[in-house]
Amino acid sequence: MRPTPLIAGLVCAAVIAAAAVAAPAPSPPTWSLIALPADAASKAALAGLDADVEGGRPGFLHAQVRPDDVEGLIAAELDVRVLAADTQTLRPEIETEGRGFAYHDPEGVTWLMRGLAESYPEVVRVVDVGRSVDGRAITGVVLTDNPAVRELDEPSYRLLGTHHGDEWSSMEVPLDFAWSLTEAYVGGNERAVAFLDGAELWIVPVVNPDGVVEFTRRNARGVDLNRNYAYQWEPGGSAGSHPFSEPEAAALRALSTARSFGHSLSLHSGATNLGWVWNFQTEPTVDADYFEDASTAYLDATTQPGFWITNGADWYITHGDTNDWSYGVRGGQDYTLELTQEKAPPADQIEEFLGYHTWPAIDFIIDGSLAGVRGRVTDADGAGIEAELRVAEADWPFHADPETGAFARPLPPGDYTLEASAPGYASASASVTVGNLVPATADLVLDPLSDLAVTEVHDLEVTIGDGGEPLVCGPAVEDLKAGEVQLVRGGWSNRTSVPFDTPGECIVLTLQPSELDLEGWELEGEWTLLLGDVALPLAVLIAANNPDYNATDLSVEVRDDGLLRVNVEGFDLPEGASIRFRGPLGERVAPVDRLLAEDASESLSAIVNPAEFGDGIWVVRIFGRGHHAFLRDVLVVEDGTFTVDEYEAPTEEPTEEPTEEPTEDPTGGEVLDDDDATDTEPELVGTGCSCEASNPSEGAGWLLALLLLPRYTRRPRRSSRS
Repeated sequence: MRPTPLIAGLVCAAVIAAAAVAAPAPSPPTWSLIALPADAASKAALAGLDADVEGGRPGFLHAQVRPDDVEGLIAAELDVRVLAADTQTLRPEIETEGRGFAYHDPEGVTWLMRGLAESYPEVVRVVDVGRSVDGRAITGVVLTDNPAVRELDEPSYRLLGTHHGDEWSSMEVPLDFAWSLTEAYVGGNERAVAFLDGAELWIVPVVNPDGVVEFTRRNARGVDLNRNYAYQWEPGGSAGSHPFSEPEAAALRALSTARSFGHSLSLHSGATNLGWVWNFQTEPTVDADYFEDASTAYLDATTQPGFWITNGADWYITHGDTNDWSYGVRGGQDYTLELTQEKAPPADQIEEFLGYHTWPAIDFIIDGSLAGVRGRVTDADGAGIEAELRVAEADWPFHADPETGAFARPLPPGDYTLEASAPGYASASASVTVGNLVPATADLVLDPLSDLAVTEVHDLEVTIGDGGEPLVCGPAVEDLKAGEVQLVRGGWSNRTSVPFDTPGECIVLTLQPSELDLEGWELEGEWTLLLGDVALPLAVLIAANNPDYNATDLSVEVRDDGLLRVNVEGFDLPEGASIRFRGPLGERVAPVDRLLAEDASESLSAIVNPAEFGDGIWVVRIFGRGHHAFLRDVLVVEDGTFTVDEYEAPTEEPTEEPTEEPTEDPTGGEVLDDDDATDTEPELVGTGCSCEASNPSEGAGWLLALLLLPRYTRRPRRSSRS
């Protein structure tokens, strides 16, 4: 027998009371909910209004319109039925008695997920995904067998809830999903164990916390978040000023470009169906047959009366939604699951709709992980490559994970040819046979096109507003021509040339993000640096001007087992953030473990293997709360000794090499923390300090350049950050 929904039995009454939905925000915008036929006349009439089409039954659409527009629709002789003159009257009563089932506000959602992680830290990690317009947390959890470590061979999957703030059932199902799957894993459920032992699942129950508080579909700026994604985005209405104009959608984009989600669900309510892409056009995808088969399996699994399945655009057309963006840009298969006919049924129906959907949704995600092909794309040394992959028999591109090279691609049973390609590497292919819920595995190794080398790099981290002048040295740069230095990312469809000059065996890039041939929302993130035929994966970081968190110190200490503990101290740090290290050849090192601080907002701690760090300057990068950043403090590694230091770039070109040798640790350890290196308090780049400072890694680059490249000098750039 399958486990039953678990939230009620696992969360005490005190927590539920604390998590109960707050009173409605004062004076929310007034909307009316109507139903009308899903025909051309209705769609044309709605297109000219400030209206949101949002669901309904087969043949009928539900839409939110301004009350003043209802009479005009009726006067146009449309078959309009008013379901609610004021949608605020549909807000459920709060239930805290009886079974204990209740709706939760965004803070309550965060409490429940933290409680889950505290109860089962061996399976669950809480992550700070982003912030809303009004500054509310967008909190998620990662479920996997080793949540403290990024395991290289594990593909990623995703579950999103509550893009629309008045769709409260789409908040409760992902919560119950997380608790139920975790308890099933701990209880030894074979499918749950096999799934989480081989994958990581990201669950974000509330994408639109401001809308939940106000019980409104749109966010606090009046934008429909599920019309704000870039793929096939169209201006007008509630779509926002430009793609990813809203911090909530931008945070999901940041997460979904830092991972490759192969199979996902986006939860909604206001109807009872499961839909697949496309949503912007009725032309079917190359995967349409598989999408319909997978949806039919869900239809068979749920006992909900009146549940149905559909291609999204066959029901009604939308532009700029998360499903189309996930599939169209990232290649991940993503579905819309509409949970309940009422967007927020009375609280005494929560147990019923959880029963209809929690375990069918779990099985849907697990079955998707068992269908098709999975594996990794790497170089000969085992480092992951963000390759573009295609299945010759179902030719729609998808992407390996940017960091690990892991991928998963659901497919029906059959024989397939898998092809992988990436700039700087020769393509590779493999033949695979996919069984019925038995995935094929294929690990592809890509050989570099060139054996030319890079001997050192500096200043590869810049902020969007300031830009910088990265320095790259070695044989790989000696014969480069204009246009051959590029930033590439995301399956290689996004690429832009970077100007450079060539003063000998090194080149200096002029990296001004605002001048790149990219939209503003595309800039932030880690980019592969392409030097002709030589690729440095994820070597360049374009960081946020203001990542909404701050770090004040970096320290390292030797553990008894010989590993190093790296501590990033600060305030308002993002919970569950990742720490990565960029080395003197552009290489990346990830921690072998992470530690949970007593107060996650003040400290991020990671365990690293010192054997993975070559001599030189190592820059610390952070990704959390939807933003990338880097530290001014750096790790200086020399002959196995780690020194934490901060460098201020000199105002004049140095005339002689430094002679001071690294200080010995008086205790005999290998880590030195040079607190006297600077009088300036270290801080996170891009946090809005009102000071004048040079690019921090630029100073570190100067130190190593002086030691190793005395023939090459340049005047360091200075900038003002505010």
